[in-house]
Amino acid sequence: MTKAPFSPGKSWLLTKVLREGAFILNYCLLGWFLLAFSVGAQAQLTYTANNGAITITGYSGNIGNLTIPDAIDGLPVKAIRYSAFTGRSELTRVTIPNTVTSIGEEAFFGCMNLGSVIVPSSVTVIEGYVFADCFRLKSASLGGSSIGRGMFDKCTGLTRVAIGFSVATIGDAAFNGCTGLTNVTIPSSVATIGNGAFSSCSGLTSVALGDGVASIGVGAFYGCVGLTGLTIPKSVTRIGRDLSSAFGACEGLRGISVDVASQYFSSSEGVLFNKTQTVLIQYPISKIDASYKIPDTVTNFGSYAFRGCVGLADVTIPDKITSIGEGMFFGCSSLHRVYFRGNRPFVGGGDPFGDSPATVYYLPGTAGWGTTYYGRPTLPWNPKAPANGADFGVKSGNFGFNITGSTNIEVVVEACNDLSLPVWLSVGTNTLVGGSSFFSDPSWTNHPSRMYRFRSP
Repeated sequence: MTKAPFSPGKSWLLTKVLREGAFILNYCLLGWFLLAFSVGAQAQLTYTANNGAITITGYSGNIGNLTIPDAIDGLPVKAIRYSAFTGRSELTRVTIPNTVTSIGEEAFFGCMNLGSVIVPSSVTVIEGYVFADCFRLKSASLGGSSIGRGMFDKCTGLTRVAIGFSVATIGDAAFNGCTGLTNVTIPSSVATIGNGAFSSCSGLTSVALGDGVASIGVGAFYGCVGLTGLTIPKSVTRIGRDLSSAFGACEGLRGISVDVASQYFSSSEGVLFNKTQTVLIQYPISKIDASYKIPDTVTNFGSYAFRGCVGLADVTIPDKITSIGEGMFFGCSSLHRVYFRGNRPFVGGGDPFGDSPATVYYLPGTAGWGTTYYGRPTLPWNPKAPANGADFGVKSGNFGFNITGSTNIEVVVEACNDLSLPVWLSVGTNTLVGGSSFFSDPSWTNHPSRMYRFRSP
């Protein structure tokens, strides 16, 4: 605000108001006059001037559609100070001029009726939680070099976001809890997606990652329960931290794809791996397969790699695995069978199963197994069919044999007609109730010879 020198006698209070293009002069008996700026109605901005630039420090007006001027007193508006507009419920729309380069912490925090905002590409510094808790904010057009930490935290009404090609970084928790957001396109200019950037965006169903994204932070899409699929571009070099995933608690996720040209990651059957598939990073929670055999190449797992996979009924773990993480199978409420092909793995931190009702099976000859494994019962997976048994051979026109082994283990019987060209097909599944079950092959007469073998489900 600028004070003019005192003039004896009558003086004028000049309020510069752009109201239908007119100026209004208010006559008064004061020893000075005051200049205040407004757009569209009586608005008042407080500000400071330093180093030839204006910083907006506050607002005491009552208009809804506010356009912040690009200059005041002939000086460019360069910054909006922290908390300058915090809690201003009368604001419904804000346009920030392209002279502004800095927006401070919580500048528009809690402006509950703010419906839309435009951030220009000139903004190079944007601090935390600038528009957080603006519950009725519906649309945002975002320029600038970054989207700040918690910038739209808990903006539950936000449905439309346009991220400009000037944006290079999406900060931690930038869109956390934006439950109304259904789709987002991240341009190729963005290199970093911060930790929890889109966490708990429960309405998010579509994410398009630009081919410039290099880093996806821990829990970047945690709790995005509506997300069913995602493609990782070849540009990505890092997902999470210390093998943790960016996609935990994504209850609708059925598969993750990776650009085949990626040098860091890969996918198979919708499961996310590192490039060489020695690390299984994330098994999608809603993958439709009830049974999964982990590839033999895998030697390690991402943190909570299978957590919450409610549809998974059994999993086979290869013999190269020497340790598994605490809580790896937490929330796998349908997981009844875990087959280990190697020695008993070490568990770092504690119980890997949580509330999962699993029974653990291991192969005869492997080491370290007892009667329980972190509170889960263990059984040797040891089916056999003695060729000299009384039930071995043709009975009632069908070829069959008795399978014996640990009580209640499930055994898949496969058959092959030519070992020189081995094609093994499942011909039956038997549960060894009481430790035995009879297998019968009614189609044995259709083949001149037939071989059989067992595998786990």
